[in-house]
Amino acid sequence: MARLSSTSPGQLAKYVGATVETLSNSMLASVGVSRGGIPSSIVLSNNPFNKAQIDRFVQLGSTSNSFNEKEAYKLRLEARGYEKRKDITIGSIEKPNIKVNMGDVAEGVFAAAITAKFINRGVRFVSEQMVASVLSGLSPLPVLGRKSQMAFFNTTAPNAGVQVRDGIKLTVTLSKNNMTFLTTASNSLALREYILASLQYANKISVDTWVNTLYNNKRADRIEIIADGVSNQRSTKIDIKVKVTNDRGELQPVNIDVSLKAGEVKQFGQVGGIEYNNLSKLFNNMFGVEVNKFSVETYQKKVISEKDIEGGLNYLYGEVSKKLSDINSNIKSSMARGISLYATGGDENVELVQLSKGEASIYSFKNVGQKLAELKFDATISKSGNLPLITVSSNSKVLFYIRSKKENKTNTKGERYSYYRNYIEKGPLLGELIARAAKDE
Repeated sequence: MARLSSTSPGQLAKYVGATVETLSNSMLASVGVSRGGIPSSIVLSNNPFNKAQIDRFVQLGSTSNSFNEKEAYKLRLEARGYEKRKDITIGSIEKPNIKVNMGDVAEGVFAAAITAKFINRGVRFVSEQMVASVLSGLSPLPVLGRKSQMAFFNTTAPNAGVQVRDGIKLTVTLSKNNMTFLTTASNSLALREYILASLQYANKISVDTWVNTLYNNKRADRIEIIADGVSNQRSTKIDIKVKVTNDRGELQPVNIDVSLKAGEVKQFGQVGGIEYNNLSKLFNNMFGVEVNKFSVETYQKKVISEKDIEGGLNYLYGEVSKKLSDINSNIKSSMARGISLYATGGDENVELVQLSKGEASIYSFKNVGQKLAELKFDATISKSGNLPLITVSSNSKVLFYIRSKKENKTNTKGERYSYYRNYIEKGPLLGELIARAAKDE
């Protein structure tokens, strides 16, 4: 039996959902929880302390951050029925067999909250129960030729002053494990944080305006809410779309296009691999700079001939940082375009919404260029472990990071190999400049 704490670094997020479901079942239905140690099985007390600890586990475990993961394993839960040992660590619990990506699951939750808002007209604030009702009504079906599943929820909603009703359709596409969790855990603690955060967005005035417009236009409309972070992950940053019919009965997108992040996730873009062309595109997109021919040849020699990948990456990042000794207006303009490109796919109408700690934060990129133009920035080069890290900051406040990260993978033959990714991560300053709380709208 493998303990949860034996999970490889950076992989805990895949097990958060299934773990929380196990803990919730123990609290609410007195189901035993298997664990490594004595006692080998416990039943958790159903009390506010355990609920708070599980909420904290969701926050820490969903980040793919090794420090937060270690803290998540240390969290203690109160068991009942044992005189000598009344509490255990979450890390001692048996690791679930099912992997659930809570970021993908959150897309389904968010779409359900938007759907609940369009269904329940004349109600200023929709509730958790309304969202749970939509989730429990989803009907998953397999997708031909794919491992993912597609779930549908169809209903109608009234119009003011006329008998005709609007048709509403929610479509969610997820992997089988994620879909199973979404449709069977609608009342679990694992989803409650994301339901509450999604409601903050669904209840904001701009969404309410759309609902009221359709409620009062005295005609039968069709509304489609689509959550699909599986099919088009490489071609678009839009995870949730909303479409409504116009006066000719044609479905048209409305300005509710969302790129969703769940948990305390800093990453908003990435470039995989060590190929120079890909890295060159990354630095060109983010800074508008390129290194000289000699630097390119040196990098290629280190990576290809000498097989010194980490040395090559540190060298290339260092050469790029030299180009950033003076971050002028041209570089700031490139940074603004690069931030928008990697966060939204270059569509400034897309909002990046982060669901965290039961709250929704909205990042709008329409005026990011103007915000950056007003500040002075510095770029520094350092290391994260053995790999390079570029930090762009203003007055000691970090705007964003670009870092290289090594991942251990296994191929189809069971052979282990290393893969490198280059991540763009937001810093606190970016939030200060362009983020706002959904609950304030």
